[in-house]
Amino acid sequence: MFMTATTYLEQGRQARRHGNVQLALACFQRAIGENPYQIEGYRELGSTLVGVQRFADAVAVYRQAIAHGATHPDLYRSLGFAEYRNGEYAAAAASFRTALTFNPDDVSAVQGLAEVYRVQGRGREALETIVNALHRQPGNITLWELCAQLGRLLKLDDVARTATEQVQRLAGSASEAIDSHRLDNINIEITTYCNFSCAGCYRTILMNQGQWKNRHMAVEEFRRIVDGLPPTTDVLLYGVGEPSLHPRLPELIAIAAKETKFQRVLLTSDISARQVEYYLELFDKGLASLTVSVDSLDQYLAAELRAGTKVRELAERLRVLVQARPGQIEIRTVVSTKNIHAIPDLFCTLDALGPFTVHLQPYDDLGNPEGCIPWEQRAWFVNEIPTVARQFPNLRVRLGEFFPSPALCQKPWKEPFVTVDGHLTPCCRITSSAIISFGSLLEAPFGEVFASEQAQQWRAAFLKASPAVCHGCPMHIARRPPRSGECVSP
Repeated sequence: MFMTATTYLEQGRQARRHGNVQLALACFQRAIGENPYQIEGYRELGSTLVGVQRFADAVAVYRQAIAHGATHPDLYRSLGFAEYRNGEYAAAAASFRTALTFNPDDVSAVQGLAEVYRVQGRGREALETIVNALHRQPGNITLWELCAQLGRLLKLDDVARTATEQVQRLAGSASEAIDSHRLDNINIEITTYCNFSCAGCYRTILMNQGQWKNRHMAVEEFRRIVDGLPPTTDVLLYGVGEPSLHPRLPELIAIAAKETKFQRVLLTSDISARQVEYYLELFDKGLASLTVSVDSLDQYLAAELRAGTKVRELAERLRVLVQARPGQIEIRTVVSTKNIHAIPDLFCTLDALGPFTVHLQPYDDLGNPEGCIPWEQRAWFVNEIPTVARQFPNLRVRLGEFFPSPALCQKPWKEPFVTVDGHLTPCCRITSSAIISFGSLLEAPFGEVFASEQAQQWRAAFLKASPAVCHGCPMHIARRPPRSGECVSP
C-alpha cells in the first residue's frame, strides 16, 4: 500500500497514544523522509524525543526543520526549550529571541528566555525580558507570576512585592480579569465518610493504619466557599468520601445550583448509601449529572475491588436511574490488573441496562501498587477496547489517560480541589492539606489564596519537574521511557 507523509504521521500519533514510542519515532522519521517540507513531521518527532529526554536528538530535528526553510515561531520556541534542556544555553537564548521576533506576545518564549538568562547569571536581563513583555500585556497574570518568582529568586523585594500585589489584584477580581483566567472545574470535598473499602483507595489505606478522620463540611462553610468562587464550567461535589453520606447533600446541591457562575453541578457516587428515590430527588435540587462508580457487576470480583458492593441491587438501581434520567447517568470504571479482562463482561451487563457513557480510567497507585497495569497490557487494552466497545450500541466508551501526557498537566491552573476542611490544593489527586495547601478558603478570598506565594512557588516548581506526590498519576509529563511491568511514574 502506498504510504504518504500524512499516513505516517497518523500512524505515529496512534503508536504514541498506545505507548509504543519506538514505532512512533520511526513513523515520524518516515513522514519527514516522504515530505521534508511538511512541518508537522518535525513537530511530532521533536516533541516525542523531548518526552523521552533525548534532548540532543530533538535539537537536531528542530534545526533540520529550520534548515528546510520553516520559519514558524513555535519551532524556534521548541528548539529553545530543547537546547535549554540539553545545556546549550547561549543557543537557547538565541532561539527564544528569534521566536519573540516573530511573535512578541509568546509568553512561553518569554518564560524560556528569562529562565536561560537566570541560569546564566544574567538576572537583570531576565527581569528586563519579563518587564518588556508586561509593557505589551499588562493584564497577563502569568507574566506577573513570573515576575514575582524572579523577584524572589533575585532577592529584589520591591519587585517581588509589587508583582505579587498585581497577581492578587488580577486573580482576586470578580471582573473580566478572573474570567480570562477561568477555571475548567473545581472539586469540593463535602465529606470524608464512606460506606465502602475500595482496594487501593487512599482512605482505605489510612483507615487500616488508624490514621483517617471522618468529617462532614458544614453547610455554612460550604456556602462561604461557593460564594467566593470564580465562574467555572462545572462544580463537582465529591472527593475521597461518599457524598450521599452527607446528611444535607440536597441542600448543598441547591446552594450550588442557584449560582449562575456554575454551568453544571456534578456528583460521583456509589449509589448504595441511600434509597434510589433519594438519588432521583437530587436532580430536582439542581444536579445536572450523576456518575456512578462501577468497577464490576460480578459479585465475587466486585467484593474484591469495592468491598461492600451488592451487585444485584446496584444493577437494579442503575436501571431505575437511567430510565428516569436518560443521558444524565454515567459510569466510571477504574481498570486494574484485577478486572481488566472482565471489562467486556461489564460492558455486556451495562449495555442491557443502558444507555450509558462509560469512562474508563487506569488504577492509580496511592500506596497499593498491586493493581497497577503493566505497560504492555495498557497498550493492548487501549488498542483493543474500541473494537470491543463497538459491540455494545447502548454504551459510549471514553478512555482516560492510560499513558503519560507529553504536554504539561494544566490541573493546578484549571482544576483546583477544595478539601473537606476548606483548604485549596492543586488538583483532585492531592486531597490532603498536609501534603500541600495554597491556603484556606474559610480564611481568605479565593483570588488571594489561588495567587498566594505558596501557590506560585508550587506551580513554578511544577513547571520544572513533577513532584513526588504526582507519582502514579497518568496526567504528569512523561519524563523517561517506562520499564517493563512498571506503573506510570515521574
